[in-house]
Amino acid sequence: MNVLSSWWPQWFPPDLRLPLREQLAVHWRANVLMLRSPAAILGFCGWSLLPLVPLLGAAWAAGWIGGEPRGLGSPWGLATYGAAIVAYLLLQHLAFVKAIDRTYLPHVRRALCDRGLRVCLRCGHRLGPAAVRCPECGAAEPGEP
Repeated sequence: MNVLSSWWPQWFPPDLRLPLREQLAVHWRANVLMLRSPAAILGFCGWSLLPLVPLLGAAWAAGWIGGEPRGLGSPWGLATYGAAIVAYLLLQHLAFVKAIDRTYLPHVRRALCDRGLRVCLRCGHRLGPAAVRCPECGAAEPGEP
């Protein structure tokens, strides 16, 4: 796993070169599959909203919510507020990537399988025509969740 893959999900196996029209068709199918799964939608929302908890906690502790703002007019107060927003945006991005990994990528892999491309449902590795197990993660074909 490279560093970039932890900052943004890799939709397709690296050796798979799909034309843009095919990629859009796969994503369309994956979106339909995900929207049919209430658990996936709730999971995506849960992961995506998780960074609000520390942001609201920091805002409450600083008095920005439910109390008198302490030091918001000072340069240090503004710097603290700015740092909290930057930390929230970073956490929000990481939570969004985790939400995609957990709830959307399995549907992309299922959509690839529906189009006749053999990929592991667990890790996304391309499988050969005679593969019984994924050589990357060991999942039984067509994939163990």
